[in-house]
Amino acid sequence: MTEITGSNATAGLKVATTFGTAATLTTGDKLVFESLTPTYGGEVLQANPLGSGDIMTQNAQKGAFSPVTTIEKNLGYADPGWAAVAQLFGGASIGTITSGFSHSIMMNEIMNQRYLTLGCQLQASSIMEHASAVCTSVKLSASNPPSYIKQTITLLAEDLKTTSTTNTFGNINAITQSDTEL
Repeated sequence: MTEITGSNATAGLKVATTFGTAATLTTGDKLVFESLTPTYGGEVLQANPLGSGDIMTQNAQKGAFSPVTTIEKNLGYADPGWAAVAQLFGGASIGTITSGFSHSIMMNEIMNQRYLTLGCQLQASSIMEHASAVCTSVKLSASNPPSYIKQTITLLAEDLKTTSTTNTFGNINAITQSDTEL
C-alpha cells in the first residue's frame, strides 16, 4: 500500500454526542496538521515461563489497549482544533465567536457528554478512525512573532478502527475547511 503523506494527507475532527457512534465528517471539519501520530498502546500479558517448558512468545496474550493519537498543528481561528478544546471542557463547541479574534469556552457542568470523532486517510485506500475519543491535553505554544501559535492535541480513544461505514475513504477525501485564517 502507498502511504499518504504531506499535503495529500486528509483528516477531520468533529464533536460527537453518542459514545461509540462516529459523527459524519463534512464541510468545515477538515483538520490541517503538521503531524498526526496514532499509537495503539497494547499491553502484553505473560506469565512467568520458568519451569513451565513454554517460551515467552507462546504464553503471551493481548491485554488492555489504549489508542492515543497526538496531533500537532498551527492554531487556526475557526478550525476543528477548537473542537478538541471545547470537548476538553465538556462543551459542544467554542460558543459564539465574538467580534475580532476571540473565543469563549464555557465549562460544562456534566462532563463526558461530548466526544470527538477523528478520521484520517492512512494509505491509498484505507482510513483510521476514532469514533469516540476524549481530549486528554491541549498545549498551546507561541514564539516570537511572526510565528504561528502551535497547538498539540492528545486524544484517548475507545478504539482505533481501520474501516468505517460512517467515514469512508471517499467521505474523508471530500471534507473541506470552513475558515483558513491562522
